[in-house]
Amino acid sequence: MTQQASKELMDMIYQALASELQGSIQYMWHHIATPKEEGPEARKLFRKVAMAEMEHAEEIAEAFRKLGGELPTQPDPAVVVGKTTKEMIELDVKAEEGALELYPRIVETAGKEGLSRIQEIFEDILSDEKEHHRSFMKALEKLS
Repeated sequence: MTQQASKELMDMIYQALASELQGSIQYMWHHIATPKEEGPEARKLFRKVAMAEMEHAEEIAEAFRKLGGELPTQPDPAVVVGKTTKEMIELDVKAEEGALELYPRIVETAGKEGLSRIQEIFEDILSDEKEHHRSFMKALEKLS
């Protein structure tokens, strides 16, 4: 029997999944768009975080499907590629801030609904997102 989640929680998980897809694409495009000679450290960071976001999307998608969720087919918000390395990092900081705002709400709601596996998944991912945010902030400081 599939454990039930509220519509509110399902909507938040859907939003999280769509934003993980957005992040993985945006960060990979930033990796590719940054000239090798201009930002080798930033390129490595963009690629590393893009791959982590794809792993998050996979984990969330599997759990979401088990709850009966319909998988998103489009990233949300839209993928945005900055024109400079600094602008790219600023966009990526903003994307991470969205996760830092949403994921604690998912953890709390999943806990209230007795969905401990969802709670654990998002606690783990939230820890990663905090590290991504710190890494992007450090990269931004180096450019300033």
